[in-house]
Amino acid sequence: MRHGRNCQSSDPRDKVYAFLGLADPSYAVAVDYSTASTVNAVLTGVAAAIVRVEKRLDILAIAMDDKGIYPTRDHLLTWVPNWSRPENPNSEYKQFLRGIQFPMKDKVCRASKDRDPIFSFHADRNGNPNRILKIAAIYVDTLGRIVEDSNLRPWRRFASGSDLVISTVSVARPGDEVWVLLGADEPFVLTKPSARDDVYIILGHAMLWEPETKSEDRQRGIKPSPILDGALVDALDRGELSTRMISIG
Repeated sequence: MRHGRNCQSSDPRDKVYAFLGLADPSYAVAVDYSTASTVNAVLTGVAAAIVRVEKRLDILAIAMDDKGIYPTRDHLLTWVPNWSRPENPNSEYKQFLRGIQFPMKDKVCRASKDRDPIFSFHADRNGNPNRILKIAAIYVDTLGRIVEDSNLRPWRRFASGSDLVISTVSVARPGDEVWVLLGADEPFVLTKPSARDDVYIILGHAMLWEPETKSEDRQRGIKPSPILDGALVDALDRGELSTRMISIG
């Protein structure tokens, strides 16, 4: 999919269909050029197939990069990558991740360690299949007051109910929640479009900081939270925490 997205195609669906002969049959993606098989429907079906077969949620990071730091207008679900567009190695979202000092390249984030996701797919309220991803997740914290913000940067920093300081996208608001989704390496900030909604949408990555106590780092004041290295999964294994099944659209 990463290769195909950078290819030329008069029909964006061919960026999927052209490579099905190279894919394992277990993905079970069928060629369908009917009018009901829209580009978004194809991309959603492929994303669901990848999660089912790979049993990982690595596609979430790709989906965030495709969506960018502002609300998307492509009408794709927030967990679905937009592989119909070419990849941008210097996207605004990658710049955002560097700005909040999120672990990339040499430093690796492993918030859910090697835990397999516990998931299922469900139709939306209109009966469209595979639209809602229901996934086991660990609640981290809720965004509190804004402690750092600037119109010059596409991110802001929040205090929380605990000692965490959370850096995330500038569209996030107090009351949004941070979760570790089993099967995904990174913590994400999730929100609900309205108080009546029971389905979350993903806003973006969350960089988690906590107070630094080591004398050599006093000038900085904060350090990356052990949650980024899987501390919550360790607590889950010790029986100190539990997961919740949440729905993401």
